[in-house]
Amino acid sequence: MNREPNAQLIAVMEQAKVSNKGLAKRMKDAAAARGINLGTTHVSVQRWRDGAGIQPRTAAILADVLSTKLGRRITPGDLGFLDHAQPPASQPVGYPSTVPEALSALSSLTDSSVETSAADPLIVSDGDLSSTVLSWMIARPDGIQADRPGRQRVGMRDVRAIRDAAGMFMQLDFKYGGGHGHKALRHYFRHEVLPLLDVSYSEKVGTALFGAAAEVSQLLAWTAYDTGNHRLAHRYLSSTLSD
Repeated sequence: MNREPNAQLIAVMEQAKVSNKGLAKRMKDAAAARGINLGTTHVSVQRWRDGAGIQPRTAAILADVLSTKLGRRITPGDLGFLDHAQPPASQPVGYPSTVPEALSALSSLTDSSVETSAADPLIVSDGDLSSTVLSWMIARPDGIQADRPGRQRVGMRDVRAIRDAAGMFMQLDFKYGGGHGHKALRHYFRHEVLPLLDVSYSEKVGTALFGAAAEVSQLLAWTAYDTGNHRLAHRYLSSTLSD
């Protein structure tokens, strides 16, 4: 069967200035550091470049290696591997229409571990994706509800703390990959970040606060994706649109 070359993978490898053999070695070393015996060779890499499929765990390791090499976040989707996942499930794609709904959705998501349905990857159809983005554009929640009565007042110091924590978890994921730290990040998001979104702050602080929270939620999606739980990753990203 004729395949189309994987232009995305080829392009990222060229940016990273890494050969097939070099990439295979980096992947095997990264996998060994996590206790995984990976049989990737330069032949495997060439097959992927030629358009062959890849196992989710291997794709996650590949993305982590290239992330480290380039110094920026690379996901399996950036490498053209989303189409190799299983067919999409029938669960509808939804976008929270109000901030309270989004916070409730994110809170419920933090109850879900990456092990839940980890073997049930999700591909979002173009129609569902368009529907989600369209609903975000036309039904986005109203602006930040600033200066609400409350015993707790959030300031920029709290926002900086969240961004610092997000940076720390991102570096941890870059270094060790495979969703390392997801459980701790989930706990931090649930108990330290979400409560701050429902108290009192100025409009300026509120805007920065929701932006920082969105960064953490997006990182939760990335780390969930790294473990192969595409469904949970997509739910985090959909909810993050409202932040």
